[in-house]
Amino acid sequence: MRGYAAFDVASAREEVVFHLHDHLKRLRSSVQVLGLNQPEAIESQSVAALENQLKNLLRRNNFESSLLWFYVLAGPSSNGFTPLGESRLLVRVSKFDESSLCRPEGIAVKVVNAKRQMPDIKCMADYAFAEKELAYCRYCRSEYDEILYTEDSEVL
Repeated sequence: MRGYAAFDVASAREEVVFHLHDHLKRLRSSVQVLGLNQPEAIESQSVAALENQLKNLLRRNNFESSLLWFYVLAGPSSNGFTPLGESRLLVRVSKFDESSLCRPEGIAVKVVNAKRQMPDIKCMADYAFAEKELAYCRYCRSEYDEILYTEDSEVL
């Protein structure tokens, strides 16, 4: 993926996507703010069809718990940045191992003071710093298991 995209992430247990309608509502909002075309698949009247496709996808993967990554891409481009056609929905499913967050000894969490540039939407550029930090935590033998982003470093 190059250029820009709106995205959202939802969790699923077997074939049930939690809060799917809420995630799609935020995705539609993100798409609108970024000035992308709404793909038909995420429009309100098409959600039932998308739900059925997601159930089939989750059934085929057969994971107990999954994360679904929804991306609305700006569309094909000749230079990698300027969209030429209609935007597209891409859905990626990955296995989610809940046991990594539920250990008897607990987990180590790094608290990072960060302010999202566009708090009402999710777009690729706004999460780049978070993905980099999280990858370091998970794959570079960091002392932390997760990262908690908060304004003013306040954790309740």
